[in-house]
Parts: sequence; C-alpha cells; structure tokens
Amino acid sequence: MKILLIAGHGAGDPGASGCGYQEAKLTRDLVNIIAPKLRVYATVDVYDQTRNAYYDCQNGTFKIGNYDYVLEVHFNAFNGSAYGTEIYVTDREKGTTVEQAIMRNLRKYFSVRGVKVTNFLVINTVKDKGISAALLETCFIDNQKDMNKYQQNKNAIADSIVKGIVDEFGLKKGSKPTPKPTPKRHEDPNGVLYPGDKVCFNTVFTVDYLDVPNNRVCSKKMIGGKPTASYHWVDAGPCTEVNNKGSKAGDQVLYVGDKFRVDGDYKVLAIDIPTEATQLKIGKTTVWVKSAYLSKVTYK
Repeated sequence: MKILLIAGHGAGDPGASGCGYQEAKLTRDLVNIIAPKLRVYATVDVYDQTRNAYYDCQNGTFKIGNYDYVLEVHFNAFNGSAYGTEIYVTDREKGTTVEQAIMRNLRKYFSVRGVKVTNFLVINTVKDKGISAALLETCFIDNQKDMNKYQQNKNAIADSIVKGIVDEFGLKKGSKPTPKPTPKRHEDPNGVLYPGDKVCFNTVFTVDYLDVPNNRVCSKKMIGGKPTASYHWVDAGPCTEVNNKGSKAGDQVLYVGDKFRVDGDYKVLAIDIPTEATQLKIGKTTVWVKSAYLSKVTYK
C-alpha cells in the first residue's frame, strides 16, 4: 500500500488564519505527525512541503508517482462560529468507507459535518490519474473551541486519522514491503574465475603497441608477451589515460609509453588454465588477458 500525504497551502500562501494560527503551518504540523504513524503500516510519502500543490495543479507542475490513496490535509474557516470536521471526495469516487471511518474516529474531538462531494482542484487532479483521494478539513481554525481541542489532542487526532485509513484498507503492522538493501560491490583479486563471472582490471598497464587505424592498443603486461594475433589487441574506447597511481591524467590520447587503465566490468567468456589467461569482450574486441590482473566482482 502506497499513500501520499499533502499539506494544504504554503509556498507564500498562508491559507486561512484565526485564533493566532496560520493554516499552512498547521497542515504541515499535522501531516508530519500522521506520516510516521502511518509508515508503520504502509509506504508513505509526503508532498514537497516547500511547494503548494494547488499552485502546482494550476501551473501544470503537479507531478506525483503511483499511489493507492492520497489525503490532502486542510483546516477550515468561516465566520468564527462554524465548527466541526468534514472530509471531501470527488464525484467520481466510488466508495467513501475510508472517509466515513475517519469521520467516526474524529467524532470524539469534533462535531462531525460528514463526507461531502466537491471536485476541489488537487483531489480532482489526483483522481484524473485514477487514484482515490480525499481532502480533510480537520476543524475550524477560526473557532477557538475547535482549536483548543486540536492543540490538546493533536497526536490522538492523528491516530484517529491513521486508524480510519488502516482499518478500512485492512493494513497490518509491518505489511509495507521491506526495501531490499542495496548490494555492496566486492572486488576479490584472489577470486577463482569461471565463465560467466564478472571481473574488472586491478592494475595499470603501459601502451607497448598501437593500432591507430583500428583504435586498438596492446600491453605486453596484459597479454603476457608480444601480440601475435588479433585477440591480443584491446579496443582503446574503454581505456583511460592515467598516471602511475591509476588516476586520470594526460590528454586522453594514447601513445606508446602512456599508462592506461581499462574501466568497467566484463563477463568472463572462457578460461585457459595452462596459460593462466581469461577471455573477455572489451568494447569491440574479444581479447585474452592474464588472469592475474583481474579481480572477481560480486555484489552482496
């Protein structure tokens, strides 16, 4: 289950104000309380809080990924005497069980004004993407009783919102997919090589021969002697001119006597045990090189 939380207003738009509060600050405060509580059950993202989702929808810059549910959080305002909590969905929403559950849970703190239908810009834009969405008007920012209840109970109010989502979607603790750890690269110069293994070069070579027309170089160290066949020549494309320590240097045009390294990982095509050589395809060339200068590459 993947959920996106959007804090209303911001980016220069304070939203409604009342009782000494600004809506944009309150929406961010509440979203940041809800998010870690909900992450126990699902993958939860928070829309960039330096931006204004409404402005982004107007300007065509509202970009979101694939989500199962989007909740936009707001605080209401009218004339100081209106009070209570309500939640909105678009007229294309097929069911409102989640929203009804949120309202039931918030009844403990506010008068419930119910689930209502209005195609507000952000949730309507989200619905255009085929994603269920709702806009929660938590309570009235310009009603002192509402705001007193909110400030005294905002953690419990966040719990109530989370519970409505969790219960109706049937989420369980730990049910969100555990991200797979990124495998770490290991290079083993003593690894036993087999066809199909990945290898990289572990040393610096010297250009001993050049084949300029075919953009190839040859190193006696790499092949264990003088070139006697086409499979002793290496495509110069993956070769980087370096200094004795292997750091990139020079004008990157290889001449006889220059030092170079071969960048990248290569698949072992074949092994010749008697000559201690390994066959690789490097760029456009298939070449036999001394196995001693290769490290086995694995990811764990």
